[in-house]
Amino acid sequence: MSIETEFAVCCLEEYKFVHKMTGAAVIELFKKYNVVEYLIRHYEALHTTSLTYCVEDVDQYLANRKTLPQP
Repeated sequence: MSIETEFAVCCLEEYKFVHKMTGAAVIELFKKYNVVEYLIRHYEALHTTSLTYCVEDVDQYLANRKTLPQP
């Protein structure tokens, strides 16, 4: 497993904890909006921040994605 993937898993786990969601629900949400790809793509910037910031960033990313037309 790459370091970027490990980071994405940590973010997923923190997101699950903060939002009191099941792992399956978070995975479904992250798949629907390509969150893991986003986290990996922006690993260099995000891994230097706190997990709290990463959760807030994912929330903002999701809010932006949900306002876009979905294919």
